[in-house]
Parts: sequence; structure tokens; C-alpha cells
Amino acid sequence: MIFDIDRGRLLEAFPERRVVRASRAALAEVEGRAEDLDFLCDVGLPQGLFQIAPALAGEEGAQPSRLLDLGDPDEGVDLPELDGVGPVLLLGGIQHWYVFLHLETGRIHAFAEDGADYCTINGDLSSLCTMLWLLEKETPRTAPGTRGPGNDEYAHVADSVRARIEPRDPLPYQGDSLWVFYFGSYVDGLYPLS
Repeated sequence: MIFDIDRGRLLEAFPERRVVRASRAALAEVEGRAEDLDFLCDVGLPQGLFQIAPALAGEEGAQPSRLLDLGDPDEGVDLPELDGVGPVLLLGGIQHWYVFLHLETGRIHAFAEDGADYCTINGDLSSLCTMLWLLEKETPRTAPGTRGPGNDEYAHVADSVRARIEPRDPLPYQGDSLWVFYFGSYVDGLYPLS
């Protein structure tokens, strides 16, 4: 794994019910890299900006996506063979993007819901989780009825996340990665965490 992140670190920023682990039973027939499948089952994925596919979730806490159809939990995990990409596992979604784990390389890919755009967004699950953890931990909070943070504060967080991620995993900041678009909106105060 690119980053040393474990369940305990995720629980520093997220309530336990929001760090959802995958079901070993759901992944029993999945042929992928052992470290990736173990990460999904032992560490889990934080919910909020990212929403896990219900069929993958092995415990309570998976919240349905308001923006994407991530499948029915009773239909089993989604293992499409995507043209030009290879075997992938549907992990869930971020905003209007479906997020997949490449089962041979461990890289994280995203496809726009309309199918028009595709990008590699993270080098592995630890990179994805570290970005979500940093965003949750560093994004300024605003009490209801008070003035929110300014663009400079969001820009500072975006720069801080980039400084910690990019030296070890440049993929989130290359080309048309969904993260490039996300952080553009984030700095403008849109979609801070959802």
C-alpha cells in the first residue's frame, strides 16, 4: 500500500458507523490482489463524500447514494469487465462518478455516470482512504446560522491535501482525474464533503 492508514486512523476523523468494511462473504468469489481485498474487509472505506456499493458492505453504516444507482445488496457484488481497463470491482461512488478497484493492479478508477468520462483517480485503496481522511479531518466546520469559511480556507485545505498525497501518489492530480474537478469546486466552497 502507498500510505500507512488503518482503521484506527480513519476512526480519528469518522464515527465508527461511517467506516464501513466489506463483507468477506461478498468477496469470497472475487479474484483480486489479497492486500486489496484484506484492506476492504479489515480497514473499510469512509462514508460521506464516498458512498460504498451496498452489495459490498459487510456491516451497518452504508448509506444509499443520492446521486448514483450503486446496485441492490441482494444481487451480489458488481464485477464488470470494462473495455480497455480490465477486471474491476464496483466500490461505490463519489458525486456523479462510479468508483472501481482494478482487480489486477489495485488502482482506483472512476467513470462518470453518463459513461462519457473515465479516469484513474488513485494508486490504491490506501491513497483513496488517506484523501478522504484528510478532507474530513481538515475541512473547516461551520455551525448552523454562522458565516462559512472563505475560499482561502478551502484553498489552504486543498493545498495541504495535495502536499501530503502527490509526492507519493501523483495520479489524483493528473489529467482529467475527478479529483482535479472536485478540488476546483471545493476551493469555491461547493461540495466540501458531500
